[in-house]
Amino acid sequence: MSDTASECVNRNPVILVVDDDQLMRVMLRDALTAAGFEVTLAADGVSALHHFTAVQHDLVLLDLIMPGKDGFETCRDIRALPRGQYIPVLMMTGLDNPDSIHCAFEAGATDFIAKPLNSELLVHRVRYMLRSSQNVNRLAESQARLEMLKTAVDSLPIGITFCGIDGVIVYSNPAEAQMHGYEVNELIGKEARKFSTSDHSRPITAEHLKKLGVWRRESVNVRKNGEEFSAHLTSISVRDSEGCYLGIITTCEDISFRKVAEEKIHQLAYYDIVTGLPNRGMFLERLHQILLQAQRDRD
Repeated sequence: MSDTASECVNRNPVILVVDDDQLMRVMLRDALTAAGFEVTLAADGVSALHHFTAVQHDLVLLDLIMPGKDGFETCRDIRALPRGQYIPVLMMTGLDNPDSIHCAFEAGATDFIAKPLNSELLVHRVRYMLRSSQNVNRLAESQARLEMLKTAVDSLPIGITFCGIDGVIVYSNPAEAQMHGYEVNELIGKEARKFSTSDHSRPITAEHLKKLGVWRRESVNVRKNGEEFSAHLTSISVRDSEGCYLGIITTCEDISFRKVAEEKIHQLAYYDIVTGLPNRGMFLERLHQILLQAQRDRD
C-alpha cells in the first residue's frame, strides 16, 4: 500500500459543517472535534461548495434554511459534483414539516436531524452514517472491479464458459458464442456437452468435478449450423471460499487451422508430392516401428 493510500485509511473522517449561524457552527465543531472528527466550517452554500471541491470530505452536515443558496440547492449542487454522488449528507432542520423533509430527500439528503440538536445523538448519527457509507463504497468498489473483470473476459479472443455442477452454462463470453455461431444469450441455460459430438461428449458428475484439477483435451465441437470443428478445451473446477464446488470454467480454442496445417506437414513428410504415394520417409518410419515391435517380441 502506498503512503498516500495509508494516510487515507488512517486519517480521521472529515466533516463539512454548513450553517449560517456562527454559534451553531462553533457548537457543532466542538462536539465533532471532541468525538475525533476533523471539521471544516462554511457559513453558506457558496462557501460549502468551495470547501467541498478543495478538501476530501467524508460527510456533509447541512443546514436547511440559509440565506441565498439554501440547503436544498446546496445539496443538489453537491450531488452534481464528481465526488458528491455517494457522500452522506445529513440535513439539519428546525421545520417540523413533512413537505420540507420530502423536499430534502428529493434534493439528495441521506438523512435529516431536527434542531435543537443533541450533541451526543448527533455524534452517534454521524458515526452510523459513516459506517453505512463505507459499506456502500466497498460495495461500489467491488461492483466496479467485477465490471472491469467482466469487460476484460468479454474482450478475450478465446472462448470462455462457466457451468454449474449440473453442466448447464451460466456464463459465456462473446468469443465462445461467436465460435459456435450463437448469440451469448442463446448459450445461457444450455448443457455444455451438447456442443461436442456424441463421440467426444461425456457428462461430468459432481464426484468427478471434486477430483478435477486441470483437464486439458482435444474435442470435436459443433456449430449452430451443424458444422464440426476441432477444439482445444481446458477445464478447471471452481470453489467458493468455504471449499464448496460451484461448477467448472472452460476455455475453448478453435484449432481447425492448426489441424489442417499438421495434416499438410504430415502429408509432405511421408507422401510424394506428385504421385501421392508413400515416400522414403514413410518407409523408414514404418521400418523403425517394425524393428521396435520385433525387439519387444524377442524380449
